[in-house]
Amino acid sequence: MKRTATLVFLAMILGACTQPLEFADWTIPVPEGTRIIEYPYVPFADRTEWIALELDLIIGNDEDDFDGSLYRPFAVAADDQGRVYVADVGHHQVLVYGADGGHIRSLGRQGQGPGEFVGPIEVTVAGTTLVVVTPPSSVSGR
Repeated sequence: MKRTATLVFLAMILGACTQPLEFADWTIPVPEGTRIIEYPYVPFADRTEWIALELDLIIGNDEDDFDGSLYRPFAVAADDQGRVYVADVGHHQVLVYGADGGHIRSLGRQGQGPGEFVGPIEVTVAGTTLVVVTPPSSVSGR
């Protein structure tokens, strides 16, 4: 019985697949007065725009004692004076670069006290305040 039902089902599927493809004649009901915007189909090749990458800033330079290397940079922010702040998860610091790309200083170190970070994941500038976000502590028992 199951075998017959399965064969009938497969025959129906195969029969439906051999029929010519027709577009459905249906509409989606919308409330009266709803604004409908229609866009014509544009092939992908006709709507693709190419992007040209341009070198804008190189962070760090050969004159710095700091080698300028980043170890897992996670977020970047800039202030109104062109300084660039990089939250570096791997170094547990926020690295500060000038508008020319030269390393100015490193903020923080690994730890859980004042001025210490455990993998900063976000950095932003709010007015004259630098805001650094670290993931929630994994320490339990509180």
